[in-house]
Amino acid sequence: DTNADLVTLVKLALDFVNGRLCSVLSTPAASLVLPDRNETNLYSIQREIPARIDDYVNGVDDVQDNCLIRRTIVLLLGATILDLFSQVNCTGPSLNEADWPTDCALAYPLAVKSTADMPEWNRKFLTALERDAEEAYEKATGVSHFFIARQILVEGQNAFEGVHTASLWAGRCSYMHQKLLDQRTPTLETEIMESYQNALAEVHNTWGLRTTLYARVCVEYALVLGFYWRYDKAREVLEKAQHATGLEINLTGRLGVRTKFQTSQTAQLVLEARSSLAADSKTTTDKEKAPHTVLLEADSHLLESMKVAGGKDESLVANLAVVDQVLLLAICTVTRGNSPKDPVINETIEPYVSRVLSHPNNWLVYSTALLLRTNIEMDSSKKKERAILQMQALVDQWGLEDATVGGATADVRLAWFYALPYPTSWDVKKQLADRYLSLGVALSALQIYEELEMWEPAIECLAIADRSTKAEQLIRSRLALNPTPKLYCLLGDVTQDEQHYLTAWELSNHRFARAMRSIAKCAFKKNDMRRALESYQTALAINPLYPSAWFTMGCAALRLEDWAKAVTAFTRVVHQDEEQGDAWGNMASAYVQLGRRDEALRCLEQALKYQRESWRLWDNLLTVAMDVGDFTRALNAAHQLLDLQQEKRVDRNILNLLVDIVVKQIPDRQGVSGAEYGPKVATLFGHLTSKVSTDAAVWSAYGRLHLAQGNLDKAIDCKVKECRALQSAGWEKEMNLFEKVANGAVELVELYLTEGSNASLHAARLFANNLVKKTERNFAGTEAHNKLSAALSSVMSRLG
Repeated sequence: DTNADLVTLVKLALDFVNGRLCSVLSTPAASLVLPDRNETNLYSIQREIPARIDDYVNGVDDVQDNCLIRRTIVLLLGATILDLFSQVNCTGPSLNEADWPTDCALAYPLAVKSTADMPEWNRKFLTALERDAEEAYEKATGVSHFFIARQILVEGQNAFEGVHTASLWAGRCSYMHQKLLDQRTPTLETEIMESYQNALAEVHNTWGLRTTLYARVCVEYALVLGFYWRYDKAREVLEKAQHATGLEINLTGRLGVRTKFQTSQTAQLVLEARSSLAADSKTTTDKEKAPHTVLLEADSHLLESMKVAGGKDESLVANLAVVDQVLLLAICTVTRGNSPKDPVINETIEPYVSRVLSHPNNWLVYSTALLLRTNIEMDSSKKKERAILQMQALVDQWGLEDATVGGATADVRLAWFYALPYPTSWDVKKQLADRYLSLGVALSALQIYEELEMWEPAIECLAIADRSTKAEQLIRSRLALNPTPKLYCLLGDVTQDEQHYLTAWELSNHRFARAMRSIAKCAFKKNDMRRALESYQTALAINPLYPSAWFTMGCAALRLEDWAKAVTAFTRVVHQDEEQGDAWGNMASAYVQLGRRDEALRCLEQALKYQRESWRLWDNLLTVAMDVGDFTRALNAAHQLLDLQQEKRVDRNILNLLVDIVVKQIPDRQGVSGAEYGPKVATLFGHLTSKVSTDAAVWSAYGRLHLAQGNLDKAIDCKVKECRALQSAGWEKEMNLFEKVANGAVELVELYLTEGSNASLHAARLFANNLVKKTERNFAGTEAHNKLSAALSSVMSRLG
């Protein structure tokens, strides 16, 4: 009856919240909903679960009340299985098979020690979890359990009408599915985004905006958005989360010291933060029960944490609510984005991480902060050793449940798991191996990669250790056990034999996109752009979430002068990773070729947001802006080129065009007269001539500008400098050089005559007379020399 079901729901919920997952799965409800614990047939499970759920939910008399309660119980069972899978693959602690309840509806999760000995039924579950030709990690524990959780939470969503958190758990399940796969997939991206958008709407409509649950869902959604490179949207969602919790943060500077022997205080970056929520007393721990934290060496000159003036300020030291700590870590993750090596960004997020580490409120929150700190410190020569040791500690503590030795129970670890960027256990180990490899400890890294059966980085290790023969032997031995498309691709990488990629492609029945991407790369290297373009199109039709592949495809299209396909390819790059400055720049080039210069201008502006030091982009912006009549942007681009010490890149034809715009009053794209740009153009020439003093073309254009503005004295000064610049080595002997000097001199004399003062006339006579005498021997009787002599005669006649 209704009361009995309600009691069951309450008991299950309490067991679930307190981490007693096996207890939840050992109830009569679990045995009614879940398939037989010994069932390993994938298709039987697919058929049974919907039928069992329908029988359980609708097999009651009081349909209205009981159905909703039983739907909630079914959702709780699915969430429990997902939590169990997350525990054994992500958060820990490890499970003991001897303690597994005999009445549990699920069998003990299968842990794969070696893929060579994997049961065939487990391999079928892995195959069923593939999406867009991306494979699931073969050594994941309990994949059949995850398959059941997915059947309930995602495939069976229609069974949860009226249960307001159903979309949230569907999104969590789909995101965990994504973590199982090698790479991002569009199918799961769509699935996850839709689930979280529905979840936000459900939570908003049911509980409102100013709730911890709403903030938590926002954080989860933001992490997903960041994972799929949608950083701007992720930041917007995090702002909503901050509004929901009322967290006040301010990144500011305070005087302080970082080293033990620093005598004078300097400006330090700190985070002021205040929670409007109280710290959760249930999850608050003391330092002794926190995960093991590796300290700096005793002989290090660095302080463990900086000391700042006013260090007892509440905004700097007060404990924060766990949800606010989670929010700070999400901000760090999204801020790092796809620039994890940017030292400025790392320095910016360090105060956020330090603030979380100052109060170990939750074991997994603290562990995530430690992981982020290791990522930051790996780029610091003074802290790199600590970062490696801390990563090793994170790996070692995974299976520990005893809090006194750095462990924690499952309920503590899982409490905030879905709102944290904490990776799978194999990814943490891989990160440790990656760090060993970055230090040159290739064999230690290789040992971890081989344990994880991650053959691609293992082969990279062997290549770095100059053991390519061993790498090939390793792959061939794995192929002998279980030939897979991925292994054939790795063999192709090692042997540089394209035939192996073709074999992988055929073996996968034309579904393994990695094989076709490798074929495309080979064609690109051979300069076979047509084949490269076609191969990339084939691969990206299977899984389009590869911005690097889209980028190379765009480059191939540019070389083939297929401008439309180039625009399409680079558009896909920036949609997935908007901070790809090169893609924006290349797209602009394609738009120029298509005659769509307004679009090209917008692309160049986007490119320069991320690559402001690229003189090529500024040069292109200068040209395109002039073409479309955006003179303000053109002038700014010219100034930027000068600031980048690229004065030679400022096109002299464009300089003359800018002068013509002022002189002829050519309007810009907004209809503003070119005369209005006179002062700005003059400022540009002043900037340019401060860096370039011997370029005749620059002085000629600058002089024209002054003359048009009525500045005759300045025009004469520019013409004098132009004539000096024209007198390069050998001008008295080479006709073409002499003609340029003579023409410039004649123009200078004309300016002196226009000015008309005695001083100007004497200066003109001295200058012209000197040139006539110097060149009389080599060029007397030539047209240029005659013009020069005539100009001198005009000056003499004025002087009388």
